[in-house]
Order: sequence, then structure tokens, then C-alpha cells
Amino acid sequence: MKEEHTESSIFGKRIFELRKERDWSQPELGRMIDTSGAIIGRYERGDMGPSIGVARKLAEVFGVTLDYLISDAETPDTLKDR
Repeated sequence: MKEEHTESSIFGKRIFELRKERDWSQPELGRMIDTSGAIIGRYERGDMGPSIGVARKLAEVFGVTLDYLISDAETPDTLKDR
């Protein structure tokens, strides 16, 4: 059976992977975007999604596009490439 991916689960997986690649804790990432580590955890688990403004902050912190954060793309569309 094929696993169904919702936007929030894709977004959460992306945030988790990007955060781990940089060896940042949830509280560290939360401070970078003016929120809490608990909220970052809720995003990563897909319990909730961010506002567009928070999603934009996350994309900027990670150096990727919003499209990458919410899509099934295999490789990041980085801001550096633009």
C-alpha cells in the first residue's frame, strides 16, 4: 500500500531532515524564527502547519525555497541557485 503524503507531513519531514543536517535542536531552530522548540516539534510531526510568514522564515533560515519545503522534490531548490 502506498503511503499517502499530506502537505503537513511533507513539510514536517523536510523541516526535520534540514534541521538534523545542520545539527540544530528544535529549541535552536525555534529561536531563529521567533517561536518555541515545542512548535517546531509540532510542525515536524505534522500536528500543525505554520503560517505562510513562518514558512518563509524557515525557508530563509535553511536557504531553500518554500516550494522545496512542501513538495516531493528529491533535491532542494536552493536560494543560492537563483
